Amino acid sequence: MFLYTPIIINILGSLSSQRYTIDLTHITFEWYYKAFSNKEITTATINSLLLSVTSAVIASVLGFLTGYAYMMRKPGGFVETVIYIPIIIPEIIEAFTLATFYISLGVEMGFYTVLIGHLTFNIAYAFVILRSRLEMISRELIDVAKSLGAGEITVIIKVILPISYPAILSAALLTFALSFDDLVKTLFTTGPGFKTLPILIWSMTGRGGISPQINAITAVILIISLTSSLLISYILRRELIKTYY
Repeated sequence: MFLYTPIIINILGSLSSQRYTIDLTHITFEWYYKAFSNKEITTATINSLLLSVTSAVIASVLGFLTGYAYMMRKPGGFVETVIYIPIIIPEIIEAFTLATFYISLGVEMGFYTVLIGHLTFNIAYAFVILRSRLEMISRELIDVAKSLGAGEITVIIKVILPISYPAILSAALLTFALSFDDLVKTLFTTGPGFKTLPILIWSMTGRGGISPQINAITAVILIISLTSSLLISYILRRELIKTYY
């Protein structure tokens, strides 16, 4: 319960009619209206959605292809270690290293530099989810399809994708949520012309402290993240039931 208390307080604060106290005698959505009537906030929201969707799609595709190649080739432990490095290394170290790399190349930071930064960890997370599902597919099924004349691409489209689509969807939802919530790596790899919601919240808090508008924005982020988590849990649970029962 202690872990959820700040979340509950944040949501209640976004519905309070008072600015600095939680007063629920008159529940209001005024702060949500004011927040998303702000051009800076709407731009940051669009940026976050565009970044998250793009990152999720690319990470899911590359995670699937990497997982399929891993399943078929069974490389050594070194390859697996390299893939897992972005998950193991602290995000602040990754972010600093990427920022240093961009600066040394003289790259103008913005959407694409942030996207590359997000893909470094999103592909790894997508691979973890998809590899576990792909390894449950019988090689005999693939061999039978090939013996009937199916090529590699046909096997992927007609056999592998239909079986693994729940895991692909779960990977997409997870990577979307990770990108949408990320602050550290985005902060280090973005430029002045590209601002996401987490960065905007961070800067607004520094300028004027926590306000009901910030509560409203963070409540929306929480709802998006929670919805993604619930969908992932539902999809994986349904898939486990279908597989084992």
